[in-house]
Amino acid sequence: MQDSISLSPHPTGALAARQFVEGTLRRWGRGDLSETAALLSSELVTNVIIHARSEMIVGIDLDDRRLRVTVFDGSNKPPRHSETLPPLEAHGRGLQVVDALATSWGVNEGIRGKSVWFELETTSDSPRTAHQRPDIE
Repeated sequence: MQDSISLSPHPTGALAARQFVEGTLRRWGRGDLSETAALLSSELVTNVIIHARSEMIVGIDLDDRRLRVTVFDGSNKPPRHSETLPPLEAHGRGLQVVDALATSWGVNEGIRGKSVWFELETTSDSPRTAHQRPDIE
């Protein structure tokens, strides 16, 4: 199953993405994935709002093995993933959250921007696999 929504880089975009992901997954009978997927989606959308400042598309793709959420934006600037941040730093932990909770995630560069995606396993009896992190600084 697939669905998508177009969003502007307005501060309300993160909430709109959360509601879209949660509602879509509940409609598809996968409410068990909605909380984590909504959180990770809002982290990726917030990065677009703050850094790319472009229109975006949030896409959801669900099959028997995995859920993939992809956020496409109009910036060619790669996201920054920092392993360590000062304890009182207010920003910069979004990709750390994605890295901690997603089964895998990555970045695909395109001609007119990029996409950042994450996956969650959809089978409850499968062990969590190691993250497949891109080398991003």
